[in-house]
Amino acid sequence: MPARSIWRGRLTVLAGLVILGLNLRAAVTTVPPLLDRIQAEVQLSPAAVSLIAAAPPLMFAIFGSLAPFLGRRWGLERVIAGAMAVGALGMGLRALTSSEFIFLVGTGAAMAGLGGANVAVPPLIKRYFPDRIGLMTTASTLFLVAGQALPPAIAVPLADQVGWRWAAGIWAVGAALAALPWFVQPYRLSRRQRGKKTARPRLGPIKVTTSYVFWGITGLLICNSAAAYALIGWLPRIMTDAGASAHRGAVWLTIFTAGSLLPAMVVPALTIRLRRPWLLIVTMYLSWTVGLVGLWLWPLHGTAWWIALTRIGDGNYACAITLMNLRTRTSQTVLTVSGLAQAIAYTVAAAATFAFGQLQAFSGSWHWPFILLICTMPLGLAGGLLASRQTYVEDQVARTPSQP
Repeated sequence: MPARSIWRGRLTVLAGLVILGLNLRAAVTTVPPLLDRIQAEVQLSPAAVSLIAAAPPLMFAIFGSLAPFLGRRWGLERVIAGAMAVGALGMGLRALTSSEFIFLVGTGAAMAGLGGANVAVPPLIKRYFPDRIGLMTTASTLFLVAGQALPPAIAVPLADQVGWRWAAGIWAVGAALAALPWFVQPYRLSRRQRGKKTARPRLGPIKVTTSYVFWGITGLLICNSAAAYALIGWLPRIMTDAGASAHRGAVWLTIFTAGSLLPAMVVPALTIRLRRPWLLIVTMYLSWTVGLVGLWLWPLHGTAWWIALTRIGDGNYACAITLMNLRTRTSQTVLTVSGLAQAIAYTVAAAATFAFGQLQAFSGSWHWPFILLICTMPLGLAGGLLASRQTYVEDQVARTPSQP
């Protein structure tokens, strides 16, 4: 097949996935390095600060769970376009206000939009790139990580020059740009694509919960998301409480977010090549555990090593996204699995992130928050073993007595 034909008809989707990936986490990682400035000017209470840290996984869970229903009704492309437009409005709103309530509303709107778009990425890859699942999962994850790492890298220097409002609000432009390809793409679909129907029955959320592979993927995402979002929300504060400067705390957050680039490049391909990738998953969760223990006990000594270990562990996110496509037969099932698994995972992650901050506030130290995260790791290991089984969600559902 000529190389030119591999991407024919898919260039708009490819460009859309690139721009989308660069903007799916910008609203999440912009605020933590600027939190002290924002808190001083907007007068955020300690409870509001904990809510802001928990908002990304919470809103990802709520609005990610709606994405499958909206996607079946309006199409994945329109859902992404609308979701990113809402995200842009939310980011702009919180950069303009001096009210705690409006700031929380803007943060909620930003995270709601990004959460709806986030869930739609795996089924889009399944639909448009069924012959390039590993490559496109790697590419989308790489751009997501890059877009996640850039804001904290420039947030503090930019805020020093033009103020925190510009440093936080400029990312609304990127989110708006990320919506544009998805307004165009629905009208580029051919009549054949519009009328294409799957021969298999559409699986709803209740049916997919009868699959242990679904719960395995969910377990992978729960532990990884809980640990990742807790550290994204609180790592700068952990470092400054240990004696580091605010600038150094922002630098470590940048390294933390950017450090996922390497596993994002290799994990999808390894997951596809390995018959049962349980050993890979176990290795990544052991890395998570050791990295968390290091950041807990010696945050300013060997910091680079502890963060590097957590970044190896964060490869479980790319592994879970890849398994969503490998363990399902149709893009509709991927959408259902992605929506429900990420909704459950982000709900738990939101609770863990909020509890992480509140435990520190109540106890005055980071000991109990880290113990909480470390105790979730065995759940991820169990989920990895289940998700590694070579079978399909549809086939497991078909074998249950409740299936007609």
